[in-house]
Amino acid sequence: MAQVKICATFRLDAPDPISRPAGVGAQTVLPLNQEAIEFACTFLENSSLSGDEQTRLANNYTLEEIEEYRERLPPAIKQLRDMISVGDTKPILPAALQILQLKNIQVTGNDEDYRRLALAYARAALRTNEALLTQMNGVEVKCPEIKVPSSLSKTKIALYSLFEYWRDAVAGRPQRTIDDVERRIKALDTLSGKKSAELLTREDVIAYRDQLVSEGKAPRTVKKDLSFVKAVLQHAYESRKIPANPAEKIKVVTPKGARGLKRQLEIDDLKVLFNSPIYAKNERPKAGAGDAAAWVPLIGLYAGARLEEICQLTIRDIRCSEGIHYFSIQLCDDEASEYGVDKTLKNDESRRSVPIHKKLIDAGFLKYVEHTKAAGKTWLFPDITPDQYDKRGGNFTKWWSRWRRSLAVGGAHRCFHAFRHTFKTACRAARIEEELHDAITGHSGGGVGRSYGSFPLEALNVALQQIEYKGLVCKWHWATQAFSAPTPRKITRVIPPRILKSQKANT
Repeated sequence: MAQVKICATFRLDAPDPISRPAGVGAQTVLPLNQEAIEFACTFLENSSLSGDEQTRLANNYTLEEIEEYRERLPPAIKQLRDMISVGDTKPILPAALQILQLKNIQVTGNDEDYRRLALAYARAALRTNEALLTQMNGVEVKCPEIKVPSSLSKTKIALYSLFEYWRDAVAGRPQRTIDDVERRIKALDTLSGKKSAELLTREDVIAYRDQLVSEGKAPRTVKKDLSFVKAVLQHAYESRKIPANPAEKIKVVTPKGARGLKRQLEIDDLKVLFNSPIYAKNERPKAGAGDAAAWVPLIGLYAGARLEEICQLTIRDIRCSEGIHYFSIQLCDDEASEYGVDKTLKNDESRRSVPIHKKLIDAGFLKYVEHTKAAGKTWLFPDITPDQYDKRGGNFTKWWSRWRRSLAVGGAHRCFHAFRHTFKTACRAARIEEELHDAITGHSGGGVGRSYGSFPLEALNVALQQIEYKGLVCKWHWATQAFSAPTPRKITRVIPPRILKSQKANT
């Protein structure tokens, strides 16, 4: 008899779907019962159909290949039907045993057991080829789950254990990222009924996605939540802990058209913010961390720096070279050892020197620096309290959001990071070259040449001093006699959990 064509896209490199607590790859001996037969058959169908669909999703098919499969599959289907109809399935037995051996499973049974295996496997091959032909004709076919023998799946893989495996794979992951990922994994685990991780399906992840959508979360937020889940499952898949990543290629529908307002502070917004009681009356809301409430927004407007970069500035970061005062935005390892200062930066491009704009100097910034230095402070804004993740900008941004909303400057697009967008707009309005304003803001450039050399501080200073906001008049000048006065709207102070816990312990 001619060689039997089992199916078109069976993946011999498919990962092990079996949970093995120790010695992955060790030979396992099973009785050739119904569970072993169902495992061989469902593994064939799952591997073939998912392999075909993944090739399609990766856009790796050509129309010529599809046409070739369309020609080859019907004869293979007819041959299988003929064999099954007369019970002549012996030629298929080697393929059935091969798929079990591929998964390090050895079966034992009598002649009748082997005939049952061959017949069931032939029928699975027939179903697989018919389903493949349907998919080759553009119609999606539901991929069956792999049925793992109960004797091999007694040790379940907890989804949370995969999160722990991901968490511990890289040293020094930010605690905030770990907490964010942990929340999403716990939510998926609860929604799926704490199903064993290797049994999770695309339907489980889709249900999780749909749950997020039903809660009213924005598509962008749902994408972020899914990305955390995908990262954990992909790491587990690549480490051969689960047979596949069920979250792979699951998309979030984004409405066509505009995706909300772009981050930007218009001139009218700036007028409201910089003529608020903080500047007009020198008010200092406690939650705004004293003088930080006034200086941090101004630095954001005239330096284009990130909030955390501003909040973690130290006195020693305010420097002068050849008459040019500038912010030294670095990790400052020497300060870390000498003063216990701990800093983080987004990337290598974030290390930079940013000249201080004349508007800040005119407002008395250098006098403020000297005053703070004379007080024996290390941090430029010593009243800032880090949040639970030791981020100095964490609590400040919460206060800032409440403050601006109390001034009727609402909307997520007017968050503190909008200062950075507004600064970039001002750079373009001043016709500053992109390379220069990228160097000022710490953005990475597109060409290899950007990584060669550095920008002279004088060139950066000439460029930055051109920044102006037409129509904005802020005559505020810092003074040591700044006082705390009632604010237009009460703003509750944010107390980090670790500090609140300490306070309770002391009472």
